[in-house]
Amino acid sequence: MAEIKKRIPKRRFKEFWNAGDWEESKLGDLSDSFEYGLNAAAKEFDGKNKYIRITDIDEDSRLYLNTGVSSPNIDLSSADNFKLKYGDILFARTGASVGKSYIYKVTDGLVYYAGFLIRARIKNIYNPEFVFYSTLTDGYKDFIRVSSQRSGQPGVNAQEYSTYSIKVPKEDEQSKIGNHFKTLDNLITLHQRKLVKIKSLKKAYLSEMFPAKGESKPKRRFKGFSGDWEEREVTDLLKNSSTAMKIGPFGSALKKEYYVDKGIKVYAQENTFTGDFTTGDYYISEEKYRELKSCELFPGDLVISMMGTVGACAIFPDTAEKGIMNSHLLRVQFASNINSEYIMFLLRDSDLIRKQIDRLSVGSIMSGLSSSVVKKLVFPIPKIEEQERLVEFMRSIENFITLHQQKLDKLKNLKKSYLNEMFV
Repeated sequence: MAEIKKRIPKRRFKEFWNAGDWEESKLGDLSDSFEYGLNAAAKEFDGKNKYIRITDIDEDSRLYLNTGVSSPNIDLSSADNFKLKYGDILFARTGASVGKSYIYKVTDGLVYYAGFLIRARIKNIYNPEFVFYSTLTDGYKDFIRVSSQRSGQPGVNAQEYSTYSIKVPKEDEQSKIGNHFKTLDNLITLHQRKLVKIKSLKKAYLSEMFPAKGESKPKRRFKGFSGDWEEREVTDLLKNSSTAMKIGPFGSALKKEYYVDKGIKVYAQENTFTGDFTTGDYYISEEKYRELKSCELFPGDLVISMMGTVGACAIFPDTAEKGIMNSHLLRVQFASNINSEYIMFLLRDSDLIRKQIDRLSVGSIMSGLSSSVVKKLVFPIPKIEEQERLVEFMRSIENFITLHQQKLDKLKNLKKSYLNEMFV
């Protein structure tokens, strides 16, 4: 006789280890009703009545976004049925966002929901947070993928949502799970806010610690530094005007058939996106390398992406394998009185430099960055000692950002793991 599969999660709170199987239900069984939202346009926020649409629900956190709050452009005297209350869960019913869910929070205020959303009003005997978090699992995603397959625009209607199969424990276990994920979400939100704050602080420092357009000194400066900064074109900052700026090999010089399993590494744009030069699967032979040796990268070189994510850049580290760059990369080597990291920070993060790139690229036939544009970029240049002090400071902020990003990613991965282990 075949063994009957138990309806229990892989991970369970200790007090519920012997609480038995979860009950199999349908979302329709857990809900008092499924109803479509208001068929009304949005207008400027009136200060009281909020209007939630698909685009007002954050894709990642599933929170109601505070930016661009609007009100329904309709007489609300007979629209009480479209007010959200505790226990309400919204589902996107059509388009690319089909399946996106949101649970109403009292702190969101007085909220009406729009017509492309479906409201499930969860019965009082069930925990709405438990039901909501079940809609973030891989099992729910599979349900949406199958249910939304249509010849035209993807969609899931109220009747189809009501058939979503959900395994449910007793109410006290539902509450424990719902509260667990609420606590985890609050922690994720806290780290996200910290990360946004640090990034905003970095942007503020960039605007104050470097001279504004037309000025020769920054508003904020480290103690011990004085004197004017110079505005200089990149072409005047190079180590050697003839060889310091080099684009990777073009056309037939580096075909796919030249790649081998192991040899001299070929670096690509992806390495500049993260600054990680340990990745990459392409190699060329020693023989081919000798032919393309002029495209070799050296420690301290500024490497810039010329296509794709234009302007992404990184410093080639002394720990990286010997290698050459592909045709979508530009290598820049600076004179001894120029810190390449200093140029990198400005090229990557400064609005002034980005505006120069946009202006100089006007009329370009190719969609990308050219070496001629890079040569004409004008950077504010202090003495090398001040460059190095600024690099040290900006590096410390970036390390702080990376640390918080790693903590945030760890929490998100933990949540993802729990979602697929604490639900059946």
